[in-house]
Amino acid sequence: MRYKRVLALATALALTGAFISMVVLGKDLSWLDRKAGKSRIKTYILTTTCERECGHLTDWIREGTFMLDSDAPQVAPQCKAHTRWDYKLVPPPEGFTNPGPPPKIKYRPAENDEEREILKKNPEYKFRTPEMFKWMEWIENKYRNKYAQTLRDCSNGSHELCMLLEDDIVFINKRDMMLYRLALHTMAKYSGPEVSWDCAKRGNGWEERDIDGNKSQCRIIHRDYAGCLADFLETSGRPADVALAEGMKHCKMKQKWFLLVQHTGRKSGMGHAQ
Repeated sequence: MRYKRVLALATALALTGAFISMVVLGKDLSWLDRKAGKSRIKTYILTTTCERECGHLTDWIREGTFMLDSDAPQVAPQCKAHTRWDYKLVPPPEGFTNPGPPPKIKYRPAENDEEREILKKNPEYKFRTPEMFKWMEWIENKYRNKYAQTLRDCSNGSHELCMLLEDDIVFINKRDMMLYRLALHTMAKYSGPEVSWDCAKRGNGWEERDIDGNKSQCRIIHRDYAGCLADFLETSGRPADVALAEGMKHCKMKQKWFLLVQHTGRKSGMGHAQ
């Protein structure tokens, strides 16, 4: 009997909290409804050519922009099939030329005692060939450049927040709950423009966390700080995830977490070599 009372009380509190949240959100939830006016968040999907099926994302977020590679052979029909989504072509980073497909031989055996010691501690570790290093330099620059150009587009836009999604994720909730949580965790009343969210890590969305660049599958950034971060990424020679974290610190940003998406396990079409 006591268990049932506790359960009933918990349920009542949860429902009350949800109702209060809905009332408090007010205008913050209005961006979810086209009839209520302009969206508060602009969504970008960073991919290669739209050759992949993105319905699992575009059915949840009904409008946005695909950020595509300009050196891809063509724009796949899927890009044009989503009537409320447009697309933009991102030119390759200046000073770099596309090296083509990855080298056939990507890894080499250990060549000295130090490397053999590394393998003893971690048998799964792999040493890349010089050709693979050169190819990955192109990939990292391309990835970082696309992220920077997306942030640049965000900074020049009129939406308050921008959500950058890679194409290898899925939303963990049904659409209505996902939209509700997205509004709840990014409430303007409880965050400033310096706040960014990593929406691929577990958290409550309100507690500040240490800045890191790991997991860039889902990021939400304020327009006022997107330009500074784009400037840093464009001039950094570091790997994209490292540059992202360093750039956020350079721009004096804050980071918070909440889990909105899950990685599917497939390789991203964004081109980033893990």
